[in-house]
Amino acid sequence: QDDGFLAFWVSAIFMLPLSCPRTMEPLAKFSFFSILSIFFLVGAVIYLYFTCTDPAGGAMGDSTFYENWIEIRSFSGLFQSLGTFVFTFICHHTVNLAYEELPAEIRHPKIWRRVSTNSIVLATETSLSLGIFTYLTFGVHTPTDVLMGYPSDLTVANIARLLLCATMVLTFPLPFLTCREMITLIMVDIRNHCRQRNGSRCSCFQRCSACF
Repeated sequence: QDDGFLAFWVSAIFMLPLSCPRTMEPLAKFSFFSILSIFFLVGAVIYLYFTCTDPAGGAMGDSTFYENWIEIRSFSGLFQSLGTFVFTFICHHTVNLAYEELPAEIRHPKIWRRVSTNSIVLATETSLSLGIFTYLTFGVHTPTDVLMGYPSDLTVANIARLLLCATMVLTFPLPFLTCREMITLIMVDIRNHCRQRNGSRCSCFQRCSACF
């Protein structure tokens, strides 16, 4: 209950205001902070692999390479993890908005192709680094929330948790901006369709779309 109460107020105080602007410009101001937080998170996981060993022996232990890295121990767990695998690289819902927010001098398909490719490569390397080094640290005991496997009194892990929370707060508004943009476009299309059929008797859609 306390976690739900805290999540509600964090969402109301931080996420809701960040989801209200009509453009991604306010979020763009924090993009550099988000990138630095991700780099620190990866560095912290790698550092903790060498300094914080798992009591159970980590991923290696006495098991074979197949048992550690290839064997699927639970198909139910595999299906539960598919959501994480799928949504890790879902970025197409913000592509159009991100492209429109680029400065006019660099808003070109050639430059955008380079930006999007480098972003996907960076996201892939980050995800692999977090997954591999966390698994090397905890082995089969790796928790779903990888940072929760570290002791609560570990300063580096606590800083990483705080930075991850801040990054998530800055990330969650993006789907809301996209959803609102789609609703606005749908309402504009409906208004235009009504105008073509009934003249100018669709003022309600015009007022509603202006609110977005």
